[in-house]
Amino acid sequence: MKDLADSPGIRKFPVRLLIFGGLSVLVGSLIGNWVPFGTSMIFCLIVIVNTIVVTFLVLQRNMTYGVFLYIYALIFLNLYWRVALPGRVPDMDVPRLVFSFIWLIFLLEVGLGQRRVAPRTNIESAMLAMMAVLLFSMLVIGKSHIRLFLNGYAIPYSMFVIGKNIFRTREDALRLVYWVAVPLSVYFPVNHFFEHAGMRQFVFPRYIMDPNIGGQALHFGERTIGAFLQPVVTGLAMITMFVLSLYGLSRLKSNLARALAWGITAITPMGVFLIYSRGAYAGFFMALMVLLVFSKKLKMYALVILLAATLMVLGNWSNVKTTDRTQGGVADDTTARGRLVMLQASMSMFKDRPFIGVGFLEFTNYSRPYIRQVRMTLLGMRESWMGKRAGQHNHFLTTVTELGLLGLIPELLMFYWIFWHLIKARKRHDDGVEHDFVVVVLALFTSYVTMSTFMEPKYFEFMNAIPFMMAGIVVGSYQRNKLGIGKLTDLKGAQA
Repeated sequence: MKDLADSPGIRKFPVRLLIFGGLSVLVGSLIGNWVPFGTSMIFCLIVIVNTIVVTFLVLQRNMTYGVFLYIYALIFLNLYWRVALPGRVPDMDVPRLVFSFIWLIFLLEVGLGQRRVAPRTNIESAMLAMMAVLLFSMLVIGKSHIRLFLNGYAIPYSMFVIGKNIFRTREDALRLVYWVAVPLSVYFPVNHFFEHAGMRQFVFPRYIMDPNIGGQALHFGERTIGAFLQPVVTGLAMITMFVLSLYGLSRLKSNLARALAWGITAITPMGVFLIYSRGAYAGFFMALMVLLVFSKKLKMYALVILLAATLMVLGNWSNVKTTDRTQGGVADDTTARGRLVMLQASMSMFKDRPFIGVGFLEFTNYSRPYIRQVRMTLLGMRESWMGKRAGQHNHFLTTVTELGLLGLIPELLMFYWIFWHLIKARKRHDDGVEHDFVVVVLALFTSYVTMSTFMEPKYFEFMNAIPFMMAGIVVGSYQRNKLGIGKLTDLKGAQA
């Protein structure tokens, strides 16, 4: 128990430095035989070498700082300085490199006996089962899709373990809030306003307005797409940073903190509105409802937003009933009919292959005959073009179709156990977190699951990694309390 309670710093770095140096030489010698070197490649490698040095120095100071660096890299550096590696190996980029360093140092600490990890829960067991199913599906049924496997599953599950074992004190959690969430809670909506107004000189990163990159906006009409070039993903990031910032600012007694809290309360709903996505609206609503029902200090903020949104809807009802999303209209049933088509086709595919599915990322290769069979939906006739090139826009529907019950069961169990721990942790946690911190994590994870029913998140590393990491922080706190480690925060009436 004492070993688990201790959180030793990073020591014996000469050993690690030697290991990392050997790995660098080995990887460099293997890759150097295939990768062509030009001016741009040399520049990218210089950036990557500097990233390695900076990450190493940051992790030497505190492991949590490396996580902050990883989050910022995911947002702002995901499309910069990418080195294409040969074969099916995922490309090397700054976020992937930072994550690899975090995970390798974590494993080295465990291997050298300098860090004790918390015992495995049912959540990690379900995660391992899910990854085993994915590997089986890629190797036996379909094709290898390593990057999506990493983005949607392996890296988020790894960040869950990192959050559970690295963020052990309240200071660690508060650093995450004040150094990451608060600045980003202002950045995301303000950047949305600049993007919507076409003020290119103020939009950052600049590629958002680049027609050769951010030109994907053509697929989203008038929607703002943000740093991730996808409206709903940016919406989840905005909601996540907003609820975390409200928690952190509510702890401060200064007038500036209160003003900032009410400021982001005013601008975040407008930023979410500019996404023009019913999935984003639903995710934001669910997060606010969790705050309203469970939070002690944040009820007022959630209530004000919900009341203001209700008044706006009632006052703008004539436009809400229209199909014009820019005016708040939600009556366009074209996308809804298309998704009903996908639902019916997916259920037919599931009936044909209920246990192992059609294979990871193989839906579009099998779906066309099933889509042709759909003639009518609950919202009317299916037009001939509907569903032919569209995805399922529902993560769980994708799972049941591509992986069958073999994948759906461990995934549902994983989410069940995460929610079970988050709900239990409201009343039982160690001194590393507070009640309202648990509530905001429950709110953002609820928002993540809600939005996952409107889109497929496995294409976006940030959308998966951050919610799982935050859930890991709370699960680790709950587990340490149950094990009786450290100063306990066991509220009256709580049960084991």
